[in-house]
Amino acid sequence: MTTEALYNEVVQIISKYSRAEEAMKGVSRDSSILGDLKVNSTRFVDILIEFEDKYNLQISDDDADKIETVGDAVDLLKKLIH
Repeated sequence: MTTEALYNEVVQIISKYSRAEEAMKGVSRDSSILGDLKVNSTRFVDILIEFEDKYNLQISDDDADKIETVGDAVDLLKKLIH
């Protein structure tokens, strides 16, 4: 899977949980998931679970704690998928 394809899938998943429609229109790798995209911590856990289910992998608590931006999520998933 290309990084671009993975990025698009990550954005699509996050968009279901975001409370910031306007921010989602201008989303980038640097967009803060909790801050810019207005995802609360409960919904963030739902995003992680969806990543795990979609890509058939486990995200450790330590790795989850390192995800702050959309780019962080893409980079972690790319590492875990390969």
